[in-house]
Parts: sequence; structure tokens; C-alpha cells
Amino acid sequence: MFFLRLRAIALSLVLFLGIVCLAGGAFLVTVARNLVNADAFAARTAQSVGDERVAAFLADRITAAVVSQQQDLIPVRAVLLPTVRAIISTDAFGVVVRRAARRIHSTVLSERGEGLLLSVPDAGILLREALGQASPALAARIPASVQDVAVGLETNREVGFVLDLWRLGYRMRSAGRILLILGVGLVALSLGFARARILALSHAGVGLIAAGTLLAACLPAGRVAAALLIKEPLVRGAMQGLWRAYMSELFGWGLFFGGLGVLMAAAAGSMLERLRSQQLVMRAFGYVGSPPANRAGRVLWGAGLCGVGVTAIMLPRELLTVAVVLAGIAVAFIGVQELFRLVMESVEPLAAEHAHARARRRQWVRPAVVIVLLAVLGSGWFLLRRPAVEPVAVSVGACNGHPELCDRRVDQVAFAGAHNAMSNAQISDWMFPHHMKGVQAMLEGGVRALLLDVHAGFPGGERIKTDIDAEKVTGDRLEKALGPEGVAAALRIRERLVGVEEDKRGLYLCHGFCELGATEFGATLEVIREFLVQRPEEVLVLVLEDYVTPPEIAAAFDATGLTEFVYQGPAEPWPTLRDMVAANRRVIVFLESGATGVPWMRPTLGTIQETPYDFKTPADFSCAPNRGGTTGSLFQINHFITTVPAPKIANAESVNARDLLLARARKCAKERGHIPNIIAVDFWQSGDLIAVVDELNGVAPAVAAVPGHPPGAVRATPAPAAR
Repeated sequence: MFFLRLRAIALSLVLFLGIVCLAGGAFLVTVARNLVNADAFAARTAQSVGDERVAAFLADRITAAVVSQQQDLIPVRAVLLPTVRAIISTDAFGVVVRRAARRIHSTVLSERGEGLLLSVPDAGILLREALGQASPALAARIPASVQDVAVGLETNREVGFVLDLWRLGYRMRSAGRILLILGVGLVALSLGFARARILALSHAGVGLIAAGTLLAACLPAGRVAAALLIKEPLVRGAMQGLWRAYMSELFGWGLFFGGLGVLMAAAAGSMLERLRSQQLVMRAFGYVGSPPANRAGRVLWGAGLCGVGVTAIMLPRELLTVAVVLAGIAVAFIGVQELFRLVMESVEPLAAEHAHARARRRQWVRPAVVIVLLAVLGSGWFLLRRPAVEPVAVSVGACNGHPELCDRRVDQVAFAGAHNAMSNAQISDWMFPHHMKGVQAMLEGGVRALLLDVHAGFPGGERIKTDIDAEKVTGDRLEKALGPEGVAAALRIRERLVGVEEDKRGLYLCHGFCELGATEFGATLEVIREFLVQRPEEVLVLVLEDYVTPPEIAAAFDATGLTEFVYQGPAEPWPTLRDMVAANRRVIVFLESGATGVPWMRPTLGTIQETPYDFKTPADFSCAPNRGGTTGSLFQINHFITTVPAPKIANAESVNARDLLLARARKCAKERGHIPNIIAVDFWQSGDLIAVVDELNGVAPAVAAVPGHPPGAVRATPAPAAR
């Protein structure tokens, strides 16, 4: 008898440990998924911004950060706050938060600090853009230096438990799955070796109901803890919103375990008269409604009722949620047990002897246990195999200005391109410009492919001095690009440069010689990045004629934050524009040199096939293969007249006209069997480049490409099929 009691106690302990392992495993799996995994953490953080409490906190802190950098804005803080609040609700801000959260993830995990940070870069850019629509004067007062706003959730003990959970999950990334598997094994062991298996099945069901209730209660418990521990309303609300975003999966686990528990307990109760559901429910209400007989029990009973009462007064919504959940479990238990009882009655012969009926009931035990265990294992496998986090929906309304382009791959879309895009007349001392306005105007006007030449140079003098020795550019190549007159002019300027600091080498955008005109590479990258922040549905192509090393170019991208926008996936096949926008990887970078070292810098050779580029008259235009042959997945048309050293606007007005440009593009598409992906021109504002690209894409022009110069009402035609 003693050994039987000992066995029963041991099996009860095994069952209890199994239930604890299941609950603990579910909790750790949730923590590991949503906090330890960088992508899941970023998605959950972006999702939390949709919570009014988190949004209010961010709006307050971002506004305070902006005002702190420009004291003159204090009188208009009341105007800034609702503007920031409106920005936070946009998809663009959600993308910014997702990228920032991913960036700080590893940093926060590795630090010993007690503050949870939401780093919100580009807040100043978005704020200036939004204000510029309503109040340009106020927008001009927003400091351009507002690039990073670190929003802290109070560096004190009130939020330390969040970081503790975070780091616990990081250290125990695999523990959750191990505990779930161990929990299933322990529950199965307790059921398999139990003498009274029906009773053991009911105990396991009750245990799972308790575990599910505790897991589901974690959500309101977190809100209660924040309400009791954090005094500042905005911080308290933000913590509650973040807790909900990161830990909402626990409610699903609670429903899963609770539902299994109801099934198991109801199945057992249908076979045991003493486990009739109505009696159990009434007994439970009796325990709650009347004090125990002993003194210790009465103390606990009274304290518990006081706690419930205080919670009802302070947090009525949370308590009501718990009460409704418990009532739902009780009602579901009664209903499921009655269904089991009906099934039992339908399969048992009504006239069978009592002993035979009991034997038939016992036959249900083993199949019931097997079914329940299979359900646990199958459901657990499904939950563990699910993606770490469901992707946060990103609303993609239009790509590069047109909804029709979103579901096309990159190689199925035409991009308006600017040849030598850095060469423009807005730079006052630039000689022989190829365009009238700079990169910012190009992007705002519809240009989506920028062809840029990156050189090394030395500052300090009247002009930038090219680091020719490092570049090893041949005289023939320079003369071909600039002509004898251009080379001679550059050398004359170079000879009289004084004060050049040749110990301060930098990267510049130049054409041939930086002495003829130069602009900082990093400054142009910042313009591109700001445009991408303001326009979260635009995809760009950068083709770099590189005279410096890939690591130097990569360093410039990193310094300006543009690397975070660079597409780094495969080119076979190319992604759709929608995929790039949703991932916020919207810049494709090519190097003409084909130099290796940075994976996301793709060689043009073998990827971009093109036409010749040295045409003297429009009659010389051809679609013949040039660099890249005919095997590249993208196709570039070079469409400009070469006159050295200075390009001529009159030529651009002629060759960029709709009839000539569109006819050549269609001719080349037919000959090469590929839609032109990049149409590179000089003086892009002269002629009808944007309208022709829209027509090749088979979309109607959304707006005039150039103010005062409508693209013309042209009938859209389907884009040529991509290879």
C-alpha cells in the first residue's frame, strides 16, 4: 500500500513538472521569438507604434528632442506635437522604426544598461517634409541635424524586468523548445504509468487549463505591473503597449493549452460520475464563496478577496477580462463534457450489463490518451514550425509612382536615368555640366537611375585636386571623356592649385578631372537617403563608374546610413518592386569596374547589357550590343549625343523628344528582346524622358514630369515582355 501511494505521489509530481515545463517552454519560446530574434523584434517594435500609448510617448519624446536642438521652436511645440503624432501613424515611420530597432538590437542585448531604447532616425527629415506641406517657414526652422532621436523608456528599475526577460531569452534561446518537448514527455509518462488513467487524464486536463490561464493572464498581468510600478503616464502607457506587442503570442499559447485541457478533463469527466461538470463548477464556486474552516485558510481567503476587490477598483477592465475567460472555460468544459457523454451513450448498448458497460468505458481510455498526446505533439510541432513572427503589414500603394509596377520584377520595369548625374549647373564652378539641376531635383522630377562617377581627391585649394596617381587613369581615357580642350583646361587649373591638403583624401563625384567640377560623394548619398525616407515607395538604381576601392565606397554608404536601404538579395530572379519596398531595401548598386569585396556592389558586366554610348549625331543611334554583350538580366540604353568637352542642351531637346526617344526604345526592345530598364540621357528635363518611360511601362503619367512642361496625353501601351 505504501508503494502504491508513493507511486501515485511520484506520478503526480511528474505530471506537475510536465505542466510547468509546458508553460515555461511556451513563455521562453515567445520571449526568444519576439525579443531575441532581430527581425522579429524589429517587426514587433514597428507593430507597437500602432498602439496609441506608444505613439503618444514617441510623439512627446521626438518633439522634445527637436525642440531641445532649436529653442526657438518652444512657442510652436503645440503645433509640432500633433504633426509628429500624424507622422508616427504613417507607413514611412513604421519602416524607419523597424530598421532602427533591428540596428540597435544587438547593442541593447550586449549592454548592461537598464534602459530600453527606441532609436528613431530620420525623425527630422519626416517632420520637415510633413511641415513643409502646411508651413514652409516652420519647416525651415527644424534643425537639419535632427537625424537620430534616442527615445528612452526611463533608465530605472521599473522597466528593468523587461530587459531581464530579454537577456534571459537570449541566454536560453533553445531552452523553450527543450522544455516543451520535455513537458510533453513527462505528461505522457504520468498518464502511461497511472493506475487510474481516467482520473490522471482529468488531472492533466485541469493542469493544462491552469497553465493556459496563467499564460493568457500574462498580458493583463503585465499591464497591471506597469500600472502599479510606473508613475509617469506616458512611460506607463508605452510600457503597456510594448508588452502587448512583444508578448501577445502568450494569449495564443494560453488558448491552445486551455483548449487541450478542457478536452482532456471533459473526456475524463464523461467517464467518471464524480467528475460531472456541473458538480465541479458548483464546488469551485463554493470554495470561492465561503470561507474555509481553518484559520490559515480564512486568512488566505480574506486576503485573496481583498486583492480581487482592489484590482476591480483600480483595473476593472483587466479583471473583467480574466473573469470572462474563466467563465468561458467553465462553460466550454460543461458543453464539451456533455458532448462526450452523448457520444458515450450512443456507442454503449443500453441493455448491457453494468460490468460490461464499465469494460467498454475502460476501452476508451487508451485511445483517448493516444489522441490527446498526438494532438499535443502535432500542435506543438505546428507552433514551433511557425515563422518567428508574422510580418507586419506594410501598405504598398504605388511603386515608383504607379500601383501597376509593384508586382513587376526589376527587370520588367523601365527607369528614367541621368547620365553623369553629378554633373550639373547648380554647382556654380562646375565646367561642362550635363544637366541643369542636381540630384535632388532629378529625384523629385522622376529620375530613378543615377549614373555617377566616383573619384578620389584632395580638398583645401580653390578646387578639388584629383588623386590621379591612385586612380591610374590613362591619358587616352581622359581625352576620350573630355576631349583635348577639356583635358588641357583641367591641367591648367591643376597646375595653379595651391593650399591643397594631400593628407586629407576624400571621395568626390567628378567627370574625368575633379579640377573641372566636384561635389562630395557623401553629401550626394545623404540627399539620396533623405529622398528615400520621404518617399518610402520609391526604388532607385545607382550605377557607379568607380575609380576608388569598393571598401571606400561602402564606408561612405555606411557613414550616411544609405547601406540600410541597399538591396542585398539575389538578382536571379530579381525581386518585385513590392518586395523591395516592403523590405525597405530599395537601392540597387552597380560598379562598372566589377571590383569585388562588397557583395551588394554588383558588377555591371554580366548583369547590365547596354548599347554603344559614343554617338555624334542622331543618325548614329543603334541598338548594337556593347559592354555586357546580350546576356545581362538588365538592359541600358545610352541615349545622348557626345560633344566634348561640353554637352549641348539643343542636342538633348532634339533626341529626348518623345517621338525619337520612344521609337528608339521600342526598336531596341524588339532587337534585344528585353524592355529597356535604364534609359540614360543628358539634360533629362529637356524633352519627354519621364513620359516615354511611363509609356514603356504601360502606365498613365500621374503628374507632369516637369513644372510647366506636361508630358503630353499619350495612350498607354503594354510594356514589352521581359525575358
